[in-house]
Amino acid sequence: MTRSFMLLLFLLSAPAVHASSPADAANAAVPASYKDILRFESKAHKRQYGAFNAVVPVGWSFDPDTHSYTPPPTLLPPHGKRIGFSSVRIWTTCAGTCADKDWTAVIEQKVQEYRDKGYTIERDETPASGQRLVVSKHADKRIYARFFSKKGGHRYFVCEAEVDRFSTTAEAAFEAACAALTIHDWQ
Repeated sequence: MTRSFMLLLFLLSAPAVHASSPADAANAAVPASYKDILRFESKAHKRQYGAFNAVVPVGWSFDPDTHSYTPPPTLLPPHGKRIGFSSVRIWTTCAGTCADKDWTAVIEQKVQEYRDKGYTIERDETPASGQRLVVSKHADKRIYARFFSKKGGHRYFVCEAEVDRFSTTAEAAFEAACAALTIHDWQ
């Protein structure tokens, strides 16, 4: 047998490599004590103002009026203290006229709104170009807000995960879920 033929046989016998799902990082960050109640999946959204895939908890209800995913009643206190009143909200705005803007300044105004409401900013980072992560604490919730913008875009997108005090050990999973927001249409 020639080397090329042997290589071909080897490659054909190797197990298939599957593309990773956008939800993989969030699911990997779910602590063992939550594996029975918290799993993430990617959901496609298409609206008049854009199309995106959001990584959200499996089985949570979507409210189109508030753009929020919330846990089913069986996971809410007093029965479900491990999740508490956590939620994931994905929204977008033009911040006025839908046109190209200085999105950095617009997002800074939104972050200032958190401060003005009395939220304590614990982290404020730029993990990638066109992204800003702000982690704030308010009362007994921690909010992971990841802002997405792009030069020439007519709007910006936000994924806000509000994590209840009961769910602190699952915070990394919610943060990873928001990081996985994939925007397909910015207009």
